[in-house]
Amino acid sequence: MKTTLALTTLLMAAVGFSACSESHELSVELLAPTNGQAFSIGDDIHFDMHVHAGEELSKYRIEIHPEGTSSWEVNQEWPLTGKDVDVHHHEIVVPATAAAGDYHFEVMVFTQSGDSARQHVDIMVN
Repeated sequence: MKTTLALTTLLMAAVGFSACSESHELSVELLAPTNGQAFSIGDDIHFDMHVHAGEELSKYRIEIHPEGTSSWEVNQEWPLTGKDVDVHHHEIVVPATAAAGDYHFEVMVFTQSGDSARQHVDIMVN
């Protein structure tokens, strides 16, 4: 009886450890924009990232928000498939309504099972 209980406990611990280690396989490498990069009104923000996951990806979200008060914020999602993916686009443009100042640029990546990883840099609008 003790052997069965010990074996069951050990098996449950191994399954729990395996499930936890899978979520650590999700990594995001934000290649652009870079920390401290400056943009002007009308500039498109060059965005590049590399994502590696141990399971199928589902989407990514980009959020841009000011450190202070401003009328410009971005919160947009795109679908993402695969397990080892490079993403590149120029779809975000700094609008005429954006106030000069410091902003946080954050990318969040999600897997089909709901795991997530994020990276951020600080950018400037001048």
